[in-house]
Amino acid sequence: MTATRRAVLACGVALAAFAGCATRFDTIVFDKPGLTAAELDRDKARCITQSSRPGFFGGTATDHEAYLACMGQLGYTTERIVGPR
Repeated sequence: MTATRRAVLACGVALAAFAGCATRFDTIVFDKPGLTAAELDRDKARCITQSSRPGFFGGTATDHEAYLACMGQLGYTTERIVGPR
């Protein structure tokens, strides 16, 4: 198999894998009595920082469960809105 064929095959496999991930999305809505937009932004940033770890290809990745737990500890309730499949 030529290098070009291997590259095309690898791209096809990667696209198929990512397509499966992109067919559904969930939105998390945070609520807290008396909340201002500035407070929400500050708390989100704090929890993202606390729940981040080194990413596979460099950069960082957020541990979703740790992020939600952090927001819960700050007094937020959550509502998950499930998107289309």
